[in-house]
Amino acid sequence: MAGGSDTTEKLAALGVLVSGVAHELNNPLSNISTSAQLLQEGEGDAEMQQTWLAQIDSESERARRIVRRLLDSVRQPRLHKQQHRVADLIQSSLTLVERQLPPQVKVCVDAANELFIEADRERLHQVLINLVKNAADAGATRVEIHAAVSDFPSIEESGRLHGDTAVLADVSRILQLRIEDNGPGIPEAYLDRIFDPFFTTRQTGDGTGLGLYLVEEIVSEHDGAISVYPRPGGGTVFTIWLPVKEQA
Repeated sequence: MAGGSDTTEKLAALGVLVSGVAHELNNPLSNISTSAQLLQEGEGDAEMQQTWLAQIDSESERARRIVRRLLDSVRQPRLHKQQHRVADLIQSSLTLVERQLPPQVKVCVDAANELFIEADRERLHQVLINLVKNAADAGATRVEIHAAVSDFPSIEESGRLHGDTAVLADVSRILQLRIEDNGPGIPEAYLDRIFDPFFTTRQTGDGTGLGLYLVEEIVSEHDGAISVYPRPGGGTVFTIWLPVKEQA
């Protein structure tokens, strides 16, 4: 019976995945098809035809981007864990994303130099970049990143954690990474779905709905957990808990 239940759950998950892919790819493919038909019919002047060609190119890239994000979400890459200084990880992540941020967005970091963690550098870069960029895309003008050793979350907080907390419950030191912004925040009704694949609060075409799903997957790969809360006074707080090993 257990095997049958597992198979049913996998088929259901596959159905959700296929449905999400079809929905996400349908929009760029429809735009490509429309532009191609107009070109075939010889509609419009030379300038308009160039516009349609540019749309075909941009929508093709959008479809490729969706596929790449999908592949990233289903691959199980081998983690290359090494010991890293947390402050350096955060700073190198910001160096990679800063050119993608509007000039009015300020990012402030509070992380002690003596904090170290064993992690896959590239994967954690992806987590921090996605969270900072999401905040900026939502309209935040200030993002704060705090890193400190913390106790395991309380029972109230644990009820809202995403990820496997078994490892966290057995380690003596836990790194808490808190990323908070002053943006418009996430509606309460969306908080339980925010890490679902293909779920997005953006307008059609602005996102694939895989960014936060990948964040949760990477945190889980590191035996950690993540939660999201409305920020008092407006904005959003993402909190990540990761096990800390003693510095070698």
